[in-house]
Amino acid sequence: MSATSPGFGERKEVLASGLTFPDDEKNAGVWKRWYRFLLLDMWGVFFVGAFLGMLLPTILMTHAVRLSGTTPTEDTVPVFVATVLRDDYGGPLFFVAILVGTLILFSTQLGIFEALVRNFTDGLNGISPGFRRLVEGDPRRFYFGFMGLLIVVIAIVIRLSLPVRLIQVSANMSNLGALIFPFVLIYLNSKLPRAARPSWWQYAALLIAVVFFGFFFINFVVEFFTGSPLVAF
Repeated sequence: MSATSPGFGERKEVLASGLTFPDDEKNAGVWKRWYRFLLLDMWGVFFVGAFLGMLLPTILMTHAVRLSGTTPTEDTVPVFVATVLRDDYGGPLFFVAILVGTLILFSTQLGIFEALVRNFTDGLNGISPGFRRLVEGDPRRFYFGFMGLLIVVIAIVIRLSLPVRLIQVSANMSNLGALIFPFVLIYLNSKLPRAARPSWWQYAALLIAVVFFGFFFINFVVEFFTGSPLVAF
């Protein structure tokens, strides 16, 4: 190895930069400009929107409980709010509430379903030469078949339990992902060019997220198998 050739660590840095962008002053400036738009989208739109999306239905459910003086059960919770609105404000609100709830759940679950199939297919296609040979370079050969298989599995599973329990399981699969993917992100971010690497507080936020979502996942698992959560709210 010559005195001017890069060492092993430097070669990894060059490779990582080549897969994203050359680590120079011009690209660093472009990255910072676009990163501001990314922060606006993630914090101003997604973060605030996600909390409002969770907070507003919770406020509506609390209001319905106060109006009715009863607590919903796993059997009644899917239509509890709609029923209370009908009894207190008139019949049409029942159908409005059911329609809005159906559209929200449908769009959410459809997005999750498609993302699962697409990400799984893209991942296999990206890392497995054997998979690419199997599909002859066309991931659609696997994509639609896998989607059809999942539809059959979901059609069977949805009959095995109450909708509330299935939603709880589905939501906590996302919590399980929050225990794994922060560490993946920390590793991948460490391979980015210097200008694109997060600051220390962003790594700290990822680790805090692991603790936060991990608590709710463990609490749910304990409640699921024992009938009693570690912490009741």
